[in-house]
Amino acid sequence: MEIRFNFKIVLMGNIKTGKTQFMNKWTKDIFSNTYKETIVSEFWFKIFEKNGQIYRIQIWDITGDDKDHMTSKIFTKDSHGYIIMSDATNKKTREE
Repeated sequence: MEIRFNFKIVLMGNIKTGKTQFMNKWTKDIFSNTYKETIVSEFWFKIFEKNGQIYRIQIWDITGDDKDHMTSKIFTKDSHGYIIMSDATNKKTREE
């Protein structure tokens, strides 16, 4: 079957908000309680079929410690959407 729909989604948010864990769980069904800081941005694909159509979602995990937002600008170009992550137990992650 041919892939009919391609989407680029970017995970955004401050450091330690669970962006990498979300990406790993959703794309690879892997979860770890160990924190590992994202040093460089990475992406994974999720390909699935729904109602006879093949979808491919490219999900980008960009570093949450981008002080000048240059990395964010580069990686969010041509994206179809964003998922903004925050830590419900840490008010600081929702303030910026």
